[in-house]
Amino acid sequence: MRDVDLRAAIPAIDRLARAHARLLNATDEEIAAATQTVTGALQHPLLLRAQRASSTYRELPISTKDPAGNLIEGVIDLAFVVGGAMDYCRFQD
Repeated sequence: MRDVDLRAAIPAIDRLARAHARLLNATDEEIAAATQTVTGALQHPLLLRAQRASSTYRELPISTKDPAGNLIEGVIDLAFVVGGAMDYCRFQD
């Protein structure tokens, strides 16, 4: 999900899956499963909303301090702005 264009069509998703497959030595069956999974995920209402966003951010690093002053760092997988409001998304493995 990190690398796919949120508006990608199936051929583009398949090309990306094949590129990743070369790095992972994945089978044709795994490539097809990845393409199908990503295609389905892009139809989720949250990602359909992200497709309409005026701004999108991928792998956005964040940091803050907790009340005790400890630094907390992380990465937001996807953040996007629609109608002046920002939404955040974390993709689970």
